Amino acid sequence: MPAFSTAANLLVASLRIWALPYRHPAPDYPDWRGGFVAAGIDAVATPAFGAILTILTRAARRPLDVRCPHAHFLGEDEARFLGMIALYQRDRLDEPRTILDAWLPPAAARMAAMPALGLAFAMKRGGLELPIRFATPPRAVPRFASVH
Repeated sequence: MPAFSTAANLLVASLRIWALPYRHPAPDYPDWRGGFVAAGIDAVATPAFGAILTILTRAARRPLDVRCPHAHFLGEDEARFLGMIALYQRDRLDEPRTILDAWLPPAAARMAAMPALGLAFAMKRGGLELPIRFATPPRAVPRFASVH
């Protein structure tokens, strides 16, 4: 995984672990909630993160670009996810909605906005603020695998 801030590593690792069963179904994957528990923000962050990803997997307009846990580059959607949370952490409420609108139909985007905002603020309250550079996600690197 890339060398990022603790907050970015937490989100990317959780996202990649969460996606593992969609990539290769098997019963013995690690629990994606562990990072949130270790950070002490699990009471709000875990249900919010789970809700966002449930909405994304059920309603996304296309497969999500989520890499395997050992990938050294961010997938396009991983970068967008970090950007969305970084923007919410800075009280920039319109721009994250644009990210959600690109992934989801309007009703699903509205449903995902509240847990995304909750996740952003739970992380910020827990001292896990994403660096400003994520507020403008980078362009995608070539796609290796997708999750839907």
